Amino acid sequence: MLSCGANLSRTAASSSALQDELANCLRSDRIRLGRRISRSKDPVLIQAQIAAARERRERRERLRPVPHFEDDLPINLHRDEIQAALAAHQVIVVCGATGSGKSTQLPKMCLEMGRGADGYIGHTQPRRIAARSIATRLAQELSTELGGAIGYKVRFFERFNKDGFVKVLTDGMLLTELERDRHLDQYDTLILDEAHERSLNIDFLLGYLKRLLPARPDLKLIITSATIDPQSFAEHFNNAPVIEVSGRSYPVEIRYRPFDDSDQRQDRNLLAAAVKAVEEAEGEGPGDILVFLSGRARWRRLHRLLSACYRLLEQEDRLARRWRWQVPLCRSCCRRPWRAPCYSSSAHCHNLSSPGSKYQDHRCSLQAASSKSLRYIWLS
Repeated sequence: MLSCGANLSRTAASSSALQDELANCLRSDRIRLGRRISRSKDPVLIQAQIAAARERRERRERLRPVPHFEDDLPINLHRDEIQAALAAHQVIVVCGATGSGKSTQLPKMCLEMGRGADGYIGHTQPRRIAARSIATRLAQELSTELGGAIGYKVRFFERFNKDGFVKVLTDGMLLTELERDRHLDQYDTLILDEAHERSLNIDFLLGYLKRLLPARPDLKLIITSATIDPQSFAEHFNNAPVIEVSGRSYPVEIRYRPFDDSDQRQDRNLLAAAVKAVEEAEGEGPGDILVFLSGRARWRRLHRLLSACYRLLEQEDRLARRWRWQVPLCRSCCRRPWRAPCYSSSAHCHNLSSPGSKYQDHRCSLQAASSKSLRYIWLS
């Protein structure tokens, strides 16, 4: 009996020592190996696995990219304030207008603080094209290859290394990962970008993270929002601190041109109003005109309408053909940077994030679309 009791005490002591060694491992390894310690009868094998896990953690520390910041971005002026708030609180809300640099600079700030060593830095985006473009931009700024330290994950495609640091993924992909990883053990920091859009995926993540954070005190959460009611996010997470960041903008004149919706064919009235707006913009001087439409079919019809108008003008003025040019832009037809060598051009596109598009002489933008509103319809 004494020998048996001595063996049990030695086993308990060795298990306690192995548990202490797990502190220097990744969180995912701590959970996986912690379960094996209580079940395994071979402490030598467990100790070798813990040593390999510690080596992986030390290798991540050595390979962590060193970020550099540009002072011309407005959010970098608040870098010390954001990092101090993130170190003191589990959740912070960063509120800034478009162009402040939230999407690209916040992951770099987390890397500078040492985040990403215990797990990945998850950076969510509402759309797939935004996830790919932001991951590409981050890889360029950190002077690393896309798919290495910086990667992305969208539906049906993933370009991410298991030894990476920042994973840019869509909201839906993070929800999919919750099915297998309910506590998000592979992450030590989460950035919910564009939370003001309040889609179903974003609202579900906000509610789930509200319950998860007490069980994961080591998990840091950053919520980014435009200037649309950021206080509601702060109240949802127990009055989290809100950091206001000014945007980098230029003076823009906004003109509203409502169209006549008395006719049942709303699409025809919308395109007719777009033609009038193009004519109004062309009459004010040189520069490119960018027309945003909600689909490829609409900009094809607008292209035909403007071509007919231009043919009539060419009959009156032979010089008109020298300075009027139409360029349709979309994801499938815009593969190279576009430059319009013309006096007044009109480009039609149905995607705000057309990759590779650059507008050096862009003067006027036309948003030809109907408003979208979310309504709750109660059915008895």
